[in-house]
Amino acid sequence: TSFDLIVNPLPTINTIQDMVNCSNDVGGYATFNLTQQKNDLIGGNTNLEAFFTHENGNQITNLDAVTNKVVNEETIGVKVLNLVTNCYNETTFKLIVSPNPIAYHLDDLIGCDDNNDGISEYFDTAKIETSVLGNQTNMEVTYFKNDGNQLPSPLLNPYTNTTVHQEIITVRVTNSATGCFAETPLVLNTSAKPQIMQPTTLYACNEGNGLAYFDTSTIENQLIGNQSGLQIFYSDENGTELPSPLPTNYQNSIAWSQTIKVKVENELNALCFSETSFELVVNELPPINLEREYFLCDLEPSLYIAENSNYDAWKWTFEDGSVISNSFEAYLLNAGTYTLQVTELKNGISCENFFSFNLIRSVLPTITEVKIKDISDDNYIEIITSGDGDFEYAIDGFNFQDDNIFYNVEGGVYTVQVRDKKGCGFDTEEVVLVDYPKFFTPNNDGYNDYWQIKGISKYPKAQIVIFDRFGKLLQELSSNDIGWKGIYNGRILPAADYWFTVNLGDSRTFKGHFTLKR
Repeated sequence: TSFDLIVNPLPTINTIQDMVNCSNDVGGYATFNLTQQKNDLIGGNTNLEAFFTHENGNQITNLDAVTNKVVNEETIGVKVLNLVTNCYNETTFKLIVSPNPIAYHLDDLIGCDDNNDGISEYFDTAKIETSVLGNQTNMEVTYFKNDGNQLPSPLLNPYTNTTVHQEIITVRVTNSATGCFAETPLVLNTSAKPQIMQPTTLYACNEGNGLAYFDTSTIENQLIGNQSGLQIFYSDENGTELPSPLPTNYQNSIAWSQTIKVKVENELNALCFSETSFELVVNELPPINLEREYFLCDLEPSLYIAENSNYDAWKWTFEDGSVISNSFEAYLLNAGTYTLQVTELKNGISCENFFSFNLIRSVLPTITEVKIKDISDDNYIEIITSGDGDFEYAIDGFNFQDDNIFYNVEGGVYTVQVRDKKGCGFDTEEVVLVDYPKFFTPNNDGYNDYWQIKGISKYPKAQIVIFDRFGKLLQELSSNDIGWKGIYNGRILPAADYWFTVNLGDSRTFKGHFTLKR
C-alpha cells in the first residue's frame, strides 16, 4: 500500500496597522470597530475565518464596538484559520487611545454696556486662548456659536456680542496631530459701565527727596460727579491698594512723579468697571546757587551778590532779622549769617526755598614772628601770623603751601610771604638762615667751586677762619668774599677735611668742618 504526505500552506496575513482612537469620557479607554480589519484579512474567501482576542486571551465576539481592556494601549491578537486545512497564521496590532486635550474652564466675560441696549463692544478676548489651553502645545482653538456656525479664530478683540445681554460661545480645543478635541463654554454677559472723568494732575512743592503732601479733597468729585451706586478703588504703579477715599493730605511714595490708578466699579456688578489714573507731580524748589561762605576783605566796603532774576520774589535777611533787600540782588555789609528766600510760581502753585550762608570779613594777614633754626641738620623756617583768613605760605615767592613750617631749608637769605587765599592781602619779611656746605668741589665746573658760609652776606662784620687738620691757618674770609677756592699761597691743596671758625659779629660764633673733594 502507499500514502501521501501533504504540506498545506499557511494563510497569508498582511500587516495590520495600529488603530488610534480618541479617549472616551473615561480617560485611557476608547471604542474601536474591527470589522474592516477582519474584512481585509479574509476578503471573500469562505475557507478562511479570523479570530480576535484581547491581551488577556479572551476572544472578541462583537467586532463593531470593541473597548480596550488595558488603559491607553492594548495589544490585540489575530488568528486566521483555513477551515479546510485547519492551518492558521497569527499576528498582532495595537489599539491606542489618544488622550483628549483639556479645554480649561473659562470665567465669564463682562462687557460694559454703554447705552443699555444689551450689546457691548468691549469684551476682552485677549486671554481666552491662553486660559483654555493652559500649558498645552500643538493645539488648535476654534469657536462656534449656538447655531453651530464657526466664528473666526482667534476671536476678534475686542469682541461684540450679537445675542443681547448674554451670549454663549463653544470653545473647542483640538489636538492637531490626533484630531481629538474637548469643548467648554464661554459666557459673555453685558453690564452697565460707570461713567467717569479724568482727574487733573495734582502739584505740590518738594519737602525733601522728591516727596510732598497733596490735597486730594476734590478727586472723588472730579471722577464721578453726582453719580451714585459706584465704588472707587485706588492703587499705585505696583498694584498696591491705597485707602479709599484717599487721605486729604496724601504723601506720594515715589519721588517726584507718581501715577495713581483709579478703578470705579458698579456696586451691583464688580466685573463692570471703568479705569483711569491721575498724576502726582512734585515741583522742584527753585534752586539757589550761592556759596556757603563768602569772604570780604576789611578794605572793601561791601559784597555784591545776586540770584536768578527770573524768580517771582526774593527776600534777603540778616541774622538779626533785618531785611537787606527784596530784589534779586543785594549788598552785604556786616560779617554774619544771611538767609535768602526765593519764590517761584510753577504749575499754578508757588514754591519757596531758603538758603543760609555766612559772610566772613577777612583781617589782612600780618607776619608777627618768623622762627628759624639754622647751622644744623634739620633747619626750618616757621612763619607766625595774625588774622582770621585762610592763609598760605611761601619762602621763595612762588611755591605756596598750607603749612606755615618749611623743613630742611638750606642756609641763605629768604623773603618769607603769607597771603590770603581769597586775595585779601599779603605780608612779607626777610630772614637769614646761616649754614655751611658740608663739602665743595673746586674743579671749575661752575658748581660748588667755592666754600663759603651761606647767608653770610647779611653779617657785614663776620669773620671766617679756615684751618687744616693740624691747625694751620689757611684762609681768612669776610662776608663780602666769594669764598675759599681750596688754594694756599697759590698751591692747590689736596682733598681732605678742613676746619673753620665763624664769628658773625653779633656775639654769635660757631665752628665746624667740611670736606674738599677733587
